[in-house]
Amino acid sequence: MLLQKKIIDKELEYEIKNTRVIYDKSIYENGNNALELDMKFDKSLPIAAEINIRTNILDTSMEDIAKFLTDAHKAFINNGCYFKKYELSADNDGILVMVDGVTPEDIESGDLVNLLQKAKDYEDDIVAEKESEKKDYKERITVFIKDNNSKGE
Repeated sequence: MLLQKKIIDKELEYEIKNTRVIYDKSIYENGNNALELDMKFDKSLPIAAEINIRTNILDTSMEDIAKFLTDAHKAFINNGCYFKKYELSADNDGILVMVDGVTPEDIESGDLVNLLQKAKDYEDDIVAEKESEKKDYKERITVFIKDNNSKGE
């Protein structure tokens, strides 16, 4: 079992489907021999990593998503694992949740619920029209929730 999945399974009360650690592609391109394709996560490597967590979440409120991310972040920190970004994807009974771009600073700010709500409410068609905001679009938190069970949506 992967280290990052073991940590979440041991310390949190969530059903985790899968975890994936992602390193910046520039590390490969610059000839770093510390990384190999499909290698297991090595928390001792001094290389910034991102984590993608796939799980089932029954409640899609911003409070529950923030709690999940906060709990996962704390569990990783307590086990010596540091990630520069968190990505969460969850699906359960026709509900799909995707969260991307959450940083440790966002989590530790104490304002994660508000940041997630702003990201969910964000209208990205505005950014596409404004050249000066394109950078913000790539660096911001994104939240997408689709409920296939809702009528009228």
